[in-house]
Amino acid sequence: MKVSPTKEVSRRPGFVCVVATSLMCACGGGSPQRAGNPASPSRPAPVPVQAIQIVGRVFSLNSGDTVSGATVRSSQGSATTDGTGIFRISIQSPVFSSLTLTVSKSTFLTRDINIALAGQTRNDVIVGLMELVSPFSLSFYRELVRDASESSALKSIRRWDSDSNPNFYIKMSDDTGRRVVGESEVRLIRNIIRAEIPGLTGGLYEAGNIESGLSARAPRKDWILIEFVRDGDGFCGRASVGANPGHITLVRNGCSSRRLCGSNKVNRVPSPTNWAMQWVFGTSQDSAR
Repeated sequence: MKVSPTKEVSRRPGFVCVVATSLMCACGGGSPQRAGNPASPSRPAPVPVQAIQIVGRVFSLNSGDTVSGATVRSSQGSATTDGTGIFRISIQSPVFSSLTLTVSKSTFLTRDINIALAGQTRNDVIVGLMELVSPFSLSFYRELVRDASESSALKSIRRWDSDSNPNFYIKMSDDTGRRVVGESEVRLIRNIIRAEIPGLTGGLYEAGNIESGLSARAPRKDWILIEFVRDGDGFCGRASVGANPGHITLVRNGCSSRRLCGSNKVNRVPSPTNWAMQWVFGTSQDSAR
């Protein structure tokens, strides 16, 4: 016959004391722990949140000079650049994987940049601002680099995507195989390339190797081919934009309109080479705000 729990307890009062003592030991209550009873887990102490720093420098894309007095704003705080263009922002709750900085100053184009955090201090943030002063023209820049002359919406900037400096090969013969560029012109093009690359890239790059020859070359990473064609068929020159490998094509005989080219002979190489290089290195930052 099955005995009910109530009757069993009433018959064995000593059992109640043993059970009660065991429960007290298991639940704590200040009594010493007995062998075989696991200790209750303790609550971990809160981990203090360490502030992180965002340190960066602001410079002019036009001149390369540092920009003092620029305001750097974020959702976590703001700062002003000092006389050396340096700013510092302290973040007390670094729970963000990224943060947007808005950098502005009068006579400069306001720029937004997004930086990765990952809970780490950043001391390598570099911000270039466009200075809206003559002879720089924002409207012309957008027409040339961002396709504003042919599109109602500004195109994204395509940049030279490499850690290496760009190398150049100047093909001295045209598409018919005839030599069309002499050594003096090669020297002129070489000097233009070396002078223009730092300015066009905001000081990020300089020209690497510059070679020349009569034979064609297959595309190679980190190289830009400069070649000549006999007739332009309505254009003065073409260039890939931000492509790696890249190419620049210049018209030997010029196009049909002086208004389009500014010159009808390749002997005036500086002008077409200059704007063609701007197409290749459209690295100035335009926030398109």
